[in-house]
Amino acid sequence: MSNKKQLASRSSESSGAERKAKKSKESFHFPGRHQNGAANVYRSIHGYRDNSSFLAELFSSNDAAICFTRPMQLGKTTLFSLADEVFSINKESNVDTDLNFSPGGENRNKWYVLRLDFGAVCPARFKKNEAEEEWVQLCRELDKQTGHSIKQRVIFLLMNNPHLHENFKAISQGVEIKDQSIGLMIESLGNAIQFEKGRLLILVDEYDQPVREGLLRLIPFHGKQLYESAEHQIKSSFQNYFSFFRAVKVLLEIVSPSKIWLTGITPIGIKEMSGLNIAVVTFKANMADAVGLTENDVKGMLYDVHKYAPFEDGQLEFAMDSLKRNFNNLRFPHSQPLYHTALVNGIMNMLLDPTDPTKRREFLSTGKVPSDLAREPVPSSIFNVLRNAKNLRHVVNVLAERGQISGPGFKINEQLSLEHLLQETINVSDYLTLLVHIGVVSASGTATANPTFAMTSECYRENLLKPILKTLRASLVKLVSLTSKEDLYAQGEEILVDFVTSISKNNMTKLMAWASSDTNNHILELQFQSHVVTEAHDILDGKARTSQEDNLPKTGKRTDVTFSSETCVVILELKQVASEAPPTAAFISKAHEQLAGYVETRQLMEIAGKGRPVAGFVVVMHNDGAAYIVEKL
Repeated sequence: MSNKKQLASRSSESSGAERKAKKSKESFHFPGRHQNGAANVYRSIHGYRDNSSFLAELFSSNDAAICFTRPMQLGKTTLFSLADEVFSINKESNVDTDLNFSPGGENRNKWYVLRLDFGAVCPARFKKNEAEEEWVQLCRELDKQTGHSIKQRVIFLLMNNPHLHENFKAISQGVEIKDQSIGLMIESLGNAIQFEKGRLLILVDEYDQPVREGLLRLIPFHGKQLYESAEHQIKSSFQNYFSFFRAVKVLLEIVSPSKIWLTGITPIGIKEMSGLNIAVVTFKANMADAVGLTENDVKGMLYDVHKYAPFEDGQLEFAMDSLKRNFNNLRFPHSQPLYHTALVNGIMNMLLDPTDPTKRREFLSTGKVPSDLAREPVPSSIFNVLRNAKNLRHVVNVLAERGQISGPGFKINEQLSLEHLLQETINVSDYLTLLVHIGVVSASGTATANPTFAMTSECYRENLLKPILKTLRASLVKLVSLTSKEDLYAQGEEILVDFVTSISKNNMTKLMAWASSDTNNHILELQFQSHVVTEAHDILDGKARTSQEDNLPKTGKRTDVTFSSETCVVILELKQVASEAPPTAAFISKAHEQLAGYVETRQLMEIAGKGRPVAGFVVVMHNDGAAYIVEKL
């Protein structure tokens, strides 16, 4: 062979190898959002995650109906994809050497698997329209889509199993599925499987999606009889949905063996509304790490990225630190610290992407996460509930200040249901449990009775504060726009207690603990005056003048905090109470005397001036941040 031909041959071989390497690099990726990623995530060629042992936990359970909830995009669907792969009679899997858990020859690919994804039938979001008629109509439309999806999946199962299909048609007496009710169809399916002594596994992904959108919108309007009204409306609007679960309850008694596994985000009361007795394993120790990524998983992913898109010196370690800071924030009782699966996968794909190196360079130099990968969206109603639920605000303020909450009074409600959330007053632990389900708050510890709660994201922290601040802003602006002393006293107490408590709970907890150690320590009152004035100034800028220790001419007296608008004057006298006991009569008498002098002097000034009404309030602060009015003048 001539030298020319040899060079050409080598060149061809080299370019072929380069094309193969390039193709391999371009084809390697991590599962994206809403992507069935079982083959990508669980295979041993990617050594960073093998969740198959959790299938063993589910499969070995004595409960026929099991529900496992976790926040969005942590890998619940992927876990079900693996279950489908290893159990379905219509699949072939040889996983004995590939996974930690294999169901064994007697169960592997020996089950009929009816797989449903209720999230796929609900692409539409509830609109911001409070009209009940529209809400009900949309619920019924979602239920119609849910019923259609269930029938489509049953048809798919039957078409892939001709013998089962023949039995089904015989039992249904030739009635087309489209003409059958959901309940009758599921009953016929169960009888057909039982007739041939088959096994049935029903997988329902995002089981709560059809009703979740509507239910969460109701939470901000919690009030008397709200649950009873919602329960009636939901049952009547979601007839296909609950008929399915009622029929499954009967099927589980007919077909042996048979199981139903559910995944979702929130518990919504399937048992109460359908009678299906579901074992919720969300906070069980043996399922704590079932989804999400561990630190070793993420390190393995970065090493995989390095094979195809090499890091420079120090970049891999920097990337790991950035990922830990931004995404290693999920905790559940008994779990280790977990990373958010979909968001981390998104970062990994960004690091692999050769078409847009800008984001990669920025992340590896600054650690800044692209906004579309910063967090998973959650319903705004979860935060808007805080506008009316004042009993929840002190908890939210602690969380928003990057604090942690723990203690005997705070726990995970393992039996959380719709009824708990649609009450006139939502219990603090119930609200914290909901935030854990959604992924806004983590709960670390070894028990659900006394975990430590903390925020999982800066974005969620901002969303929690917005409705509170918006409400406080509106109420304080309303106060300084009042034009009579009667209105100031009638409405001012609730507004000021809400405002002062929120500010004190938010900013003053540690300072109060210090100041309360000495009953003669008045620095707390001065510091708190500054906090109130600062917050109020930002809110009332352009609407009222906010001042601290306002001088009263010719008296030598100074008020603690004063709001002066075009229509009124409001004076606050702030007092600290170190003990939990209510203020003594002598304490109130002295405060009354001080406030009376301030109000009287200011009223005299107004007679000669603008003639505005003057109202005074003595605000007592406890060292836990709570505040209330003990005197009005």
